[in-house]
Amino acid sequence: MMVNEDTIIEVLQLFRGVGLKGTPPEDDARHWVRVLADVPAVLLHMAAEHYLRTPEDDRGKLKGRRFCPSAAELRNIAFNLESTHRAEVKQTRRGCLRCGELVDKDGSITEHGTGFRTLVQHCHPEVNGVVDWNAAPYRIGQRRVLCDCEKGQWIAHQHQTMDRATLPHHIAKEWQPTLTVEQAWDAFQRHDARVYVTGSDHRLHHHDRRPGSPWFTRPSPEETDGDNQRAADVRALCYRVIKGEVDPRTRMPVKLQ
Repeated sequence: MMVNEDTIIEVLQLFRGVGLKGTPPEDDARHWVRVLADVPAVLLHMAAEHYLRTPEDDRGKLKGRRFCPSAAELRNIAFNLESTHRAEVKQTRRGCLRCGELVDKDGSITEHGTGFRTLVQHCHPEVNGVVDWNAAPYRIGQRRVLCDCEKGQWIAHQHQTMDRATLPHHIAKEWQPTLTVEQAWDAFQRHDARVYVTGSDHRLHHHDRRPGSPWFTRPSPEETDGDNQRAADVRALCYRVIKGEVDPRTRMPVKLQ
C-alpha cells in the first residue's frame, strides 16, 4: 500500500511526539501526499524511524535530531534505504534450483539462482479449424519472466517500487516491470499454443537446445533437481528409453529377440 494522508499524519504525530521542532500541522498532510505518493507506506515508516535513530553530525559532534525533515528529505531517505536493501538482497537471496541455483556435493552453493526463468511459447498450425499438435510449430517465442521463488518475488517487489525518476530518460520512457511466471502464463496462453517454463535461458546442457532433446521445451533434470546424481540418472534413463534399450513402463532392459 502506498502512502496516503493517514500514513503521513501518523509520521507527523511521531515527529511531534518526540519533540522535533518545525513539525507541520496535520492539515499539511494533503500537500505531503503529492511528494510521497510513490513511496510504500511501510517504507515511509522505516524512513521516519531511520531519521530519528541516526544522529546528526555537527562539526564532528554527534547529537540527536531536533528539526522535522521535509517531505523531500523523507522521500530521499526512503528510496536510499530501499536501494541499500536491494543490494543486500541481491547478494544474499539464494533463488532456487528452477532459476539456476547450483549446489556442490558438500551442500554448499556454487552459484545463486538468478530469480528469473524463461517462458517458451510454441504456436502450432491449424488444419480445417483444428490445431495440429503433431505438426512443427510455425512460431517459437520466448520471454524472460520472474521465478516464483523468494528471490523472484523480491525482484517483483523491487520493480513495483522502482523510482523511475532515478532511471536515464531513454530507459524510463519505455521501462516496464518484468512479468512474473503467473502473469506471463496468463498473457501467453492461446488456443493454438503450448506454453512451457524452463529453468533458465542458458541451459545447463547445450544439446538440450536441440529440438530432438526431451528437455527442449521443458526444464531439464539439472534445472529441477540440481546438478546431482539423481539428475544424471534421470537423463541417462531417458536417453536409454529413446534408444529402445529400456522399457519406459517397467524401466527394465528390453530383451533382444
